[in-house]
This record gives sequence, C-alpha cells and structure tokens, in this order.
Amino acid sequence: MATPSENGPRRARAVSRAFAAAGLKDGEALAVKTPDGREVHIENVTATISGGRSEIAVHLAGMPIGGDPSFVIVNPPTLVPDPTGDVLIRGQRFREDPLGALAMVLADNGGAAQKARRRGRR
Repeated sequence: MATPSENGPRRARAVSRAFAAAGLKDGEALAVKTPDGREVHIENVTATISGGRSEIAVHLAGMPIGGDPSFVIVNPPTLVPDPTGDVLIRGQRFREDPLGALAMVLADNGGAAQKARRRGRR
C-alpha cells in the first residue's frame, strides 16, 4: 500500500499514462464521459511531480495551445463510484478509472462540454 507521500505522484502518473494510452494525434481531443453522462473534451494532460506534491495540468479542447492550462489539479483522483468496483472505502465501492475521475472533477467545476445554443430567427 502506498504511503500518503507516494500516493499523489502515483495518481498523477496514472492519469498521465491513461491519457497517453488513448493514442491521440496532435490536434485531437479525447472525449471522456463521466458516470452520470456528462462529457469532457481533453486536449492535453501534463503531470508535474515535485517531492510529495503532484499536479495535473489540463488543457480542454478549444482553448489556446501553449497558454495557461484550463485546470490545475493537485493530487488528482483516480477512483469513480461503481457498485461492482473492487475498492471499498467507508462502505462505498469504487473502481480505478483515472480519466473518468479526472472528467468528473472537470465537469463538476465547469469543464463539461456544453451543447451549442442556437438563437431562433426573429
């Protein structure tokens, strides 16, 4: 079992590896759905690990590349609720899904993709 000082960097690496494993090409965005159906479009994820602190810098699709990240998440989560999950915490079941957990945090904080609203002609 990882110690608290090892857990943050382990989670940051897990998110970074999961994003890299998606195999995106330059200019593509990864659409990740949360368990409740919201969708987040992630263009880039960068992990920074320094001492016991780890951060994930997230650039959402449609934002300028090379600019400031849309979100910076310290010690990112990697678990999502799942009634059949193999991780039990305080009576609730979870499963490890680094991208799904990241999408939940982003969607909860205003990063969910919004449907375009069209104005009717008058």
